Amino acid sequence: MKRIIIVDNESSFRKGLRTILENIGNADYIEEASNGQEFLKMLLRKDFDLVFIDLKMPIMDGIEATKKARAIYPDLTIIAFSSYENEHYRNLMLEAGADEYLSKMNNNYDALSDIMNSSGKFAQRKYLSHI
Repeated sequence: MKRIIIVDNESSFRKGLRTILENIGNADYIEEASNGQEFLKMLLRKDFDLVFIDLKMPIMDGIEATKKARAIYPDLTIIAFSSYENEHYRNLMLEAGADEYLSKMNNNYDALSDIMNSSGKFAQRKYLSHI
């Protein structure tokens, strides 16, 4: 069972992704954070093994939060989820330590199913947006 946190400043996106993940199943619990700073505080209070994180957020963006989370929790699976279909941003998130970069503009149900049903750390990078 996955212990998940969704990090995005848009509450409607968080709720929608949460519903999809709950429908796929294999989630022990799903928490939400609205920015990178809130996410890092939550990591200190509860165990997570899977993160879906947006790129652009107020207070602390996904790039900085991913770098900090990766430094502290190297086994954490971090999936970047962004509406920026731009190679530059994709590379920034991957260099920061994201395991995968998914576009919010695509139908990602198959990718989400694979991620949710994988055992251990998901690091295939087979769903990287073709930009």
